[in-house]
Order: sequence, then C-alpha cells, then structure tokens
Amino acid sequence: MMETERERVIEIERNTETETVPDMCPECGGSRLIMDFRRGEKYCQDCGLVVDEMYIDPGPEWSFYESAHIRRVRTGPAISHALHDRGLSTEIGYSNKDGTGKRLDENAKALATRIRNAHKKQKIRGSADRNLVAAMTEIDRLVSSLGLPPSIKERAATIYKKAWTLKLTKGRHCDALAAASVYAAVREAGLPRTLNEVVKLSHAKKRNIGRAYRAIVRELNINANPTDPWDLVRRYSFALELDTKTRDEAERLLGEVIENNLSTGRDPRSLVAAVIYIASHLTKNARTQREIAEKVGVTEVTIRNRYKEIIDKLNMNLLLYSR
Repeated sequence: MMETERERVIEIERNTETETVPDMCPECGGSRLIMDFRRGEKYCQDCGLVVDEMYIDPGPEWSFYESAHIRRVRTGPAISHALHDRGLSTEIGYSNKDGTGKRLDENAKALATRIRNAHKKQKIRGSADRNLVAAMTEIDRLVSSLGLPPSIKERAATIYKKAWTLKLTKGRHCDALAAASVYAAVREAGLPRTLNEVVKLSHAKKRNIGRAYRAIVRELNINANPTDPWDLVRRYSFALELDTKTRDEAERLLGEVIENNLSTGRDPRSLVAAVIYIASHLTKNARTQREIAEKVGVTEVTIRNRYKEIIDKLNMNLLLYSR
C-alpha cells in the first residue's frame, strides 16, 4: 500500500507542469524557480533563464493506472506463463555482436555459441523442466496453428501448469495434456473452435485428448462454455465464401432450429453444416455436401441426416440446385 501511494505522488508530480523549487536565480536573484518535470528543466519565472536542464526523472516509466495494484520494478519484460520459467531467467541473444555493436570474429562467435548452449542446458534441470519446455512448445504451436490470440496461449499454459502441479500428467502423454489445455482455454473463452480442429493439429490421439480434457475440467473446476452455433455459422460461412444473402439465410434458419428445440443433444457443427447447406440451395448459391463437410469437419452422411430432419420438422420444400 505504501508503494502504491508513493507511485501516486510521483505520478502527480510528473503530470504537474510546474513546481516551485526553493533556490535563487543566478541572473536576477529571484527565488521563483520552477521545475518542469516534463522537460527536465528548472527555470526562473521572473526572467526566463534556464537554470538547470537534463534532470533525470527518478519515477517509474509506467503510468500510474498500470501499477495501481501491483508492485513493479525496472527489470525486463512482463512475466509470461507460456515460458517454462515464466521468463525470469536471463537470455543470451543471437545477434553475435559485442557491446559496441561490432560483429564478433569467428573465434568469439564460436565461444558465444558454446556459452549459449551451456546456458540453455543449465536452465533446464531435470525431467520436470524438460516436460514443461516440451508442453509450452506444443501449446505455442497449437495456438499459432489455430490462429488464437496470445491470451489463449497464456491461459492454456496456466491450465497446464496447474494440472502439472496436481500431478495430472501421470499416465498421460505431454502432447495430449497440452492439447487438452488449449481446448479447455478455448472453451472457457467461448471461441468458435472445435475439439476435432485441435485433434487434427495435435500429435496425440483424440481419445487421449478427450480423457485429459475431462480430467482438467473436473479437477480444475473450469467453466467450459458450450460452443456457440452462432459463432460457428458465421465462421464457416466466411470459410465457404458465402455471400451476405446466403449467410443471413443460414442465420435465420439456425434461429428457427434453436426455437423449435432441434438443437438439443445435437453437435453444433452438424446443425451449422445442415443450415448452411439448406441456405445455399434456398438462395441458389449451392454448396455441395462434400465442400461443407471438409470445411466444418463432419461427414456427408451427418449433413444429410441433419438437413432432412430440419426440413421435415420445419415443413420446408427444398429444391436442390447444382452449380
């Protein structure tokens, strides 16, 4: 609390244009000397003489609103859970330049390479660190491949480390638990990504990822939000390059499907694939079942079953068009 108050005072002083400093002007002898913290100058208010300049601001470089609740120091980047050591250890750069910016000669470059390799080995001590390094690398790869934001990577890394602390890694492969952590973070954030998409990019089997995911949700009490079909219909409409008319028609059909309780107990992807298929034919912008199945990640048989069920329940007459 005292640290926060001190930072508040410093920030107020930095944002204040002037402050009177008890001193004497060497030019006119006046005592109204002003300290301008923004410019780092001290000048006389009577005659305008700059008495001193190049003052160093001893306050923090961050704004007060960033440091109101945490104590920060002037060292390094922010802590990241996506790194096995949270980014707290030192790193040796790959620039191969000395302190003056000159490139190292061949002997110095070889020495720097040996030091860098030894430093890497020293950072990873034991099997626990090796497991975390492998898991963080896999999480980073999956998040990047799925096009997810950095916040999901941080959350997935946090989930994995909590699972590791609870010893959920026993009997489970690192890749399966990493993929399950990414999927748990996605479900928690309510993003339109499916388990099959994660499985497709992971090296682990779907069965193992599913088991790891259920264990994570159960032990960590994660609020796994259901996949929103509205997000899926927009996403796959863009993936299939549908026009606005077809996309609006698909959303209208999805609303009717949900209103008539046809979505209960159904995979959201199968419903989305079916309504997109129906909408594309209603607007004469037909997409084949194979095209939709490849984009959405369901089988053509599933699309046929769902779209027939929908047109029967809604009493629709669907005329199929071919492109």
